[in-house]
Amino acid sequence: MRGRACTQRVKRYKNQVFLLGTRAVTRAKVFQWREYLDYLKFKENADMSTVLKSALDIYNGESKGFAKVPDEKEVRECLLGSFMKDLIKENVQQAIFKYSKAAESKSALQWDLIAIKSAIEFCLNINSPAVLFTDIFSLFAQSGLETKFLQNLEPFILSGAFKKQAVPEAIVRKLLAYYESREEFKALEKVLMKLDVTEHPRLKDELVVVCKVHCLIGGLMHLMST
Repeated sequence: MRGRACTQRVKRYKNQVFLLGTRAVTRAKVFQWREYLDYLKFKENADMSTVLKSALDIYNGESKGFAKVPDEKEVRECLLGSFMKDLIKENVQQAIFKYSKAAESKSALQWDLIAIKSAIEFCLNINSPAVLFTDIFSLFAQSGLETKFLQNLEPFILSGAFKKQAVPEAIVRKLLAYYESREEFKALEKVLMKLDVTEHPRLKDELVVVCKVHCLIGGLMHLMST
């Protein structure tokens, strides 16, 4: 009984954890959330997807036990919000720099698709479409990946991920030009039916004309009813 009372105990003091074992006391440091992400990036050399997933787990309150992370959802998201936006921009920049020169090598196969999809998912999770369609889109576009960005944006739009999000007029116009250049009007129709362009009346009028010219009845009905 005495042995049980004096061993197998865990105590925490500030950012230190002490484990009282049968023969020794073990001390460990409690990571702050930012320290943990830096550890993943610089010590573990984790890839972009791993770092972003870990950051989201902390942001969403799914990973607990880190120092200085509030339990309250609104407080936590407010505290981490700016950092998360900077994190995605930094990781996209690093991914482009790291892999663009080795894009044809087997080790870099489809790195651009992974980076684009990870960035879109991340921005949706932190409810920051503005960052996605400004800073993040610009980074990919400047690296010659605008078309691939639009291609990989399509499944997210079709899934309804942006039905309640404001997609900027400039991005919708780029989507329109992309589908028109390929004469993929049925694909355009499906995308339009998942977007709300009521805030862009001039664009809406142009899309109505496109739908009439190419007999996109579903797209026309959607535009006329919103």
